[in-house]
Amino acid sequence: RTLTGATAAVGATLCRIGIYSVDAGTGDLTLVASTANDTALWIAANTAYTKALSASFSKTAGSQYAVGVLCVGASTAPTMVGQSAIAATEAALSPRLSGLVSGQTDLPSNITAGSVAASSNIPYAVLTP
Repeated sequence: RTLTGATAAVGATLCRIGIYSVDAGTGDLTLVASTANDTALWIAANTAYTKALSASFSKTAGSQYAVGVLCVGASTAPTMVGQSAIAATEAALSPRLSGLVSGQTDLPSNITAGSVAASSNIPYAVLTP
């Protein structure tokens, strides 16, 4: 589940959520589950969105996961509810609380830790059972 803030998406052509496993040694990310494209995601402000994954995956206790949100082609990008009062350099320390990978046309299968830029925005996301 994700939540929009005061700004809704306008004109998006691809909207997806991805779940990534985080390699404990390197911080690299591997896509383990995702949603199908749904351009109705995030089109209303101040709204919770629950979206089913395309295929299930098993969470492993003690493992770290990251949630990625992607909105492509939007003339107005949605604001995502979360935390934005932390310094980007602090959020990038291990274990990373937040990051940004820009310029994507779809969810990447793998993301190297070195390609993740620091970000002070920590979007709220919930993995429901």
